[in-house]
Amino acid sequence: MANETILIVEDEVLVGEEIREELERFGYKVPEIVSRGEAVSEAVSRFKPSLILMDIRIEGEIDGIAAAAEVRAAEDIPIIYLTAFSDQETLARAADTDPSAYLLKPFSERELMANVSMALSKPRTGEGELRRSEPFLEVLDLPGFLIDAEGRIQFANASAISLVGYRDRAALRGTPLSRILRETRAGDDHRILSSIDGAEKDVVVRVEPIESAGGRAIGSLVIIDRMSAKERRLMDISADAANDALHARLPAADAAGLGYIVAGFLLASPAGSGDLYDVFPVDEDRFGFYALDVMGHGMLPSLFAFSLHDVVRLLATKRKGRHAPSPVELVAAINKRYTAAGSSSPFFTLVYGDVNRKDGKYRYVRAGHPPLIHVPKVGAARIEMTGGPALGAFAEISLEEGSGVLGCGDRIIMCSDGLIEGKLGDTGKGVDAFLRVAEIGRSLETRVFAASVKAAALGKTGGAYSLDDSSMLVIERLEEKQV
Repeated sequence: MANETILIVEDEVLVGEEIREELERFGYKVPEIVSRGEAVSEAVSRFKPSLILMDIRIEGEIDGIAAAAEVRAAEDIPIIYLTAFSDQETLARAADTDPSAYLLKPFSERELMANVSMALSKPRTGEGELRRSEPFLEVLDLPGFLIDAEGRIQFANASAISLVGYRDRAALRGTPLSRILRETRAGDDHRILSSIDGAEKDVVVRVEPIESAGGRAIGSLVIIDRMSAKERRLMDISADAANDALHARLPAADAAGLGYIVAGFLLASPAGSGDLYDVFPVDEDRFGFYALDVMGHGMLPSLFAFSLHDVVRLLATKRKGRHAPSPVELVAAINKRYTAAGSSSPFFTLVYGDVNRKDGKYRYVRAGHPPLIHVPKVGAARIEMTGGPALGAFAEISLEEGSGVLGCGDRIIMCSDGLIEGKLGDTGKGVDAFLRVAEIGRSLETRVFAASVKAAALGKTGGAYSLDDSSMLVIERLEEKQV
């Protein structure tokens, strides 16, 4: 996303200049390198950056996390933390500012550019909460508009622009939706659509209110069904069949073997889901697990996620003459497969790991996916951040393997961003909020906990459907008396 302005906050001059050189080589603007925490807000006001690269330990009276909190209180700017520190206290403080990513020093140019690109492509909070549905609209086969609380169009997908005859998206922005759609007596979901040439037609619309993190109505998603009833039924049947096929691949409660229990859910987008998770044996002593999210919605992400189910199992399972690969080896092999010359596969995030059934020791790699959460039977839940970039973008990636131990009564939880970014009850949204959900729910039996989170996720959409995929996988090591 060339020509974007990025602010670097780094008190090591040589490190800052090296990052600036890399960013400018890719077409980004870097107006200044800020070295003190208290100077960040002023620099943001002057340069209005699209992204901040924030070193956590910097000079001045406040550190990078405090500076980020000041910025986020006043501005809607994504932040990527640069740090050599990965202790739990630091990560917990940083999580409160809802960063787009963490990069542990030293990091490679590919890691930097992949995370910068992903952070700039993500919607933001505030106005960005309204824009969160833009990726959904872009891949939706139906015309759709995002309107603000005053009823003005803020975004329209290509199908909508073509339907109403406007020359481009900019020409539509700010236009009252009432100029294009007016109500009829046929029912609440019927409207008269007027195109720019004066032509009119009856259409059926679906309106989905959009709320801010605080519950304030900030706009609506308006989708127009231009298909005939027969065409719509065929499309719905195809999407339903794809989602059903993914649900059929979800693991059973005993998929991890004796001494463990598996639970979870998948709330699929009605257009087709890109989420999937699985648990399966990899050799005599260990079982593997993964959660993935293919970017976008529709039939392509669904089919791609479906194919990944068998690919991951094939590459992960021990075969004659070959040991079961480590998580790093497996994830690297998957990425290589989908970045081969001529590959046009979509980007996807993945967390993959394996667990030794006997002692509960686990290893994992997180590739662009929301962090794995470890919930002990007693004590504070923690975020497992170790990982690397999303897969399918670069042929060569740097991956770091994390590890832990599942004690009896402990759980590990993996969620898609559709769940992490959504508000669950009164806990708010984001990884830190979900950490509280996980701790509150530890007293519940595993499957009851999963069902409760699913109900809360459905509650935010009125129980009808989810615009974004939401999924969660929970693996618990049972206590001896439960086995």
